[in-house]
Amino acid sequence: MKSFPQFIETVRFTDGEPQLLDFHHERVKQVFDEYAVRCTWSLPDVLKQVPSPIKCGTVKCRVLYDEEVRDIRYTRYQKRGINSLKAVPMPVSLDYHLKYADRKVLQDCYEQKGAADDILLFRENGEITDTSYSNILLRKEHQLYTPAHPLLKGVQRSWLLERGIISEKVIYLSELSDYDSVLLINAMMPIDYCIEVPVTHILL
Repeated sequence: MKSFPQFIETVRFTDGEPQLLDFHHERVKQVFDEYAVRCTWSLPDVLKQVPSPIKCGTVKCRVLYDEEVRDIRYTRYQKRGINSLKAVPMPVSLDYHLKYADRKVLQDCYEQKGAADDILLFRENGEITDTSYSNILLRKEHQLYTPAHPLLKGVQRSWLLERGIISEKVIYLSELSDYDSVLLINAMMPIDYCIEVPVTHILL
């Protein structure tokens, strides 16, 4: 059996209520299934036992776990200011298909952002994937597309795909000029609260 590292689940609470909890719960189950370990706890039950102490506004809940829940923290959410992105090649060995607590390789990539506010990761073949902390959508007129092979299939991305609001597409760095803007989404930034960056603000 391979060793069980630590993982993070980040849940958005709105006015005291967790959002997309079923999607978060499924992702935790995916971790335990992949490591062939029986899960003895349920994320919805854990969050009921340790509810958010902040009942108004948007709250970030960070759950750190391995075989057991190790820490739960609630903080008021403050959205980052992102106005520009730097295209950065990812290491071939980078694997973040599960939400690992160890983000060292991603942090190493992030440190290559230069004067930009964040990074736009791309594979060796030029296929774009994510930023350092979010999935992305690309806007083309009235259509929204998301890279078909992201590093992490985030819960917000999954929710939007399930409802047919966005479509998957393989998108290359060389095709960015075909789009109007890049939208940054994650569990804390639903589509109506996302960050939008014009493609002209992407440094290649």
